Amino acid sequence: MDEKQRQLEWRDYWEVVTRRRWVLAGALFACALAATVGADLWPVRYRSEALVLVERQDVPKEYVQPNVTTGARERLASIRQQVLSRTRLESLIDRYGLYPKKAGHLDRYKLVGEMRKDIRVVPVDTAGGRSLTAFRIEYTYDSPRLAQQVAGDLTSEFINESLQARTEASVATTSFLEAQLAEAQKEMSDQQARLANFNARNLGELPGEQQGNVQILTSLESQLYAESNALDRAEQQQVYLQSLASAYRRAARQAATDAPGAHGGATPLGVIDKTIAGLEARLAALQAKYTANYPDVVRVRAQLDEWQAMRRKAVAAKQPAPTTQAGSTAVGASLAADDSEGPNLAEVQSRLKATGAEIAYHKGQITQLRGRIAGTETRLRLTPLRAQQLADLTRDYQNARDNYQSLLQKKLQSALATNLEKREEGERLRVIEPPSLPQQPVSPNRLEIILAGWAAGLTAGIGLVAAEEMTDQTLRATCDFHEALPCPLLARLPVLRSPAEERRRKWMRIGEIAGMVILALASAGLAIYVSLAA
Repeated sequence: MDEKQRQLEWRDYWEVVTRRRWVLAGALFACALAATVGADLWPVRYRSEALVLVERQDVPKEYVQPNVTTGARERLASIRQQVLSRTRLESLIDRYGLYPKKAGHLDRYKLVGEMRKDIRVVPVDTAGGRSLTAFRIEYTYDSPRLAQQVAGDLTSEFINESLQARTEASVATTSFLEAQLAEAQKEMSDQQARLANFNARNLGELPGEQQGNVQILTSLESQLYAESNALDRAEQQQVYLQSLASAYRRAARQAATDAPGAHGGATPLGVIDKTIAGLEARLAALQAKYTANYPDVVRVRAQLDEWQAMRRKAVAAKQPAPTTQAGSTAVGASLAADDSEGPNLAEVQSRLKATGAEIAYHKGQITQLRGRIAGTETRLRLTPLRAQQLADLTRDYQNARDNYQSLLQKKLQSALATNLEKREEGERLRVIEPPSLPQQPVSPNRLEIILAGWAAGLTAGIGLVAAEEMTDQTLRATCDFHEALPCPLLARLPVLRSPAEERRRKWMRIGEIAGMVILALASAGLAIYVSLAA
């Protein structure tokens, strides 16, 4: 095979490592030593942890519904912002004298920022990740005792702030519902007053009174019909009595002027007969059309009975005139006429007065009835309008009442929930793992730092060896001669050493190996010591 095309083998790499062993070892052990010293000098920090459980309320939600609807995760984020506020962290820094080395060259704002970096709030989710069941509060500091104390204060502030926040939110909800309830009660009272005033103003026109108004109207119309009939009968009676009185007066005047024995003129008995004949003819005509109980038939029959009774009375009262003397006969006739017609005329006039009073009474009743009928009809006409107005007012009142009832129930539920929060029986935080006193530091991880130093030293050594090999112009292999010289290589002469040089070379190698081993053991021991040191 042509030497110019020879590939490097492991022996070539071993020769390079052997030749540059001190460069590789120097870089390796220097970086390892620096990493070990750096890990030993790195500031130690301890972490104290507390586990806080989010407990649900003891009373089932079926009995008392909570009025704080914010989820535990959202509430935890809000509480974290409050607990980690600048004023509270500054109070903790002053109380425990934290970060004394940084206080000299950092302002208060940056110190608070440093403390925020050292505080972690880690939620502990359930398997499904839907709800927050617990969370961890972690604080990292140079002193394990101070880390524990500060973590304890932070845990207490988280618990107190959570309880106060839930209580304040619950009280605020209850206060809001109380204010809304007062407004709803006022609105309901106003609507109730409007409804009562409407009912009072429109009494008799309301839909519930329509049937009663109809019955009242029917009754009034019946009364009006009866009063009209009574008025007609009274007026007919008045006409009849007036004609009877006129007949009595004419009969009296005629009796006073008649001569003795002359009876050819009209007499009251003749007037009565004519009247009876007219009533009988009228009664016959009415009976041909109506039944015997028809009002006009009954009225005419009553009048006919009265005239017939009057005729019998007139016939019984009529006496024959004496014939001895003419003057005495005329006077006797006049007296007889006065005796027979006087009481009848007085009775008729008395009955006329009574009939006039009856007519006036019936007219007054008819006027009142017509007025009441008009009022009732007006109320009936207004009933549909009042029904619509009443429906609007009733709907407004019902809506206000429903709103009041709804707010009342919500307010009572919210008051129960607030009482539950004040008694610390609602959702709350409970410490199940108090802040721990750390025994081992969480930083630095010395083993990782040392291993990283060894890895960095090895990488640096290999880089230095590669750099020296690339810059070294020494010809060591045959291929190097072929690349450097255009002429062919005639011979190769090996290195010749004396026995003393060989022995010295051997002991130097043994010393180098021993030094390497001792340095490696020392470095490893120091690394183990530093990594295990507290």
